[in-house]
Amino acid sequence: MAGRMSCSFEVTPKIRRTIDSTLNDDTIMGHIEEQEKNFQWPYLDSEQRVTVGIGKMLPDIEAAKKLPFKYESSLGKRPATENEIQEGFNALTKLGNSRNLAAEHYKSETKLRLNPNDARQLAKEYLQENNRNLRNRISDFDTLPGEVKLGLYDMNYLLGNNGLSPSKWPKLYEAINNKDWAAAAKESQREGIGTERNERIRHLFLAPLKQK
Repeated sequence: MAGRMSCSFEVTPKIRRTIDSTLNDDTIMGHIEEQEKNFQWPYLDSEQRVTVGIGKMLPDIEAAKKLPFKYESSLGKRPATENEIQEGFNALTKLGNSRNLAAEHYKSETKLRLNPNDARQLAKEYLQENNRNLRNRISDFDTLPGEVKLGLYDMNYLLGNNGLSPSKWPKLYEAINNKDWAAAAKESQREGIGTERNERIRHLFLAPLKQK
């Protein structure tokens, strides 16, 4: 979702674990950004909801006004006013169900822009919330295999905390509690998303079986 200087030594990436106790932030963030992409402009998602950045859904205009949007013009970018944010938000909502287009299309529909790094910070904060949610629902979440945790982060990020509740996914939680990774892989499949993403998550749940 830069120029490089050559050097004669290997640089070890800094390990940051502010989201999860065992997974590096870059591992989680890299996966989510690859799946969701990082769009600087607001767009309508598949359910016609205003969304921006790394799949950040904006339920209403007040949520949009809380973000550090820039206004892009021929003179460059500057902080957007509340009126400009409202106009951009309304311009998208007026399109309504008349279109079902890829996010790239909406770049010309509004002048609002969100810095990619601001989008990443929003995603990280939401993933930290996802972590608290998953730890509350799965007693030994911290000790689960990394691939399984990554699959759960993907599901929670896309579905939301309420969307991934045990009442809606009882067989998935049962399989995870029983460490039945084949069953978890089967139960992880979601409707309304691409086959490729579902397959990737299925393989993440199956990964512990391949390590035995």
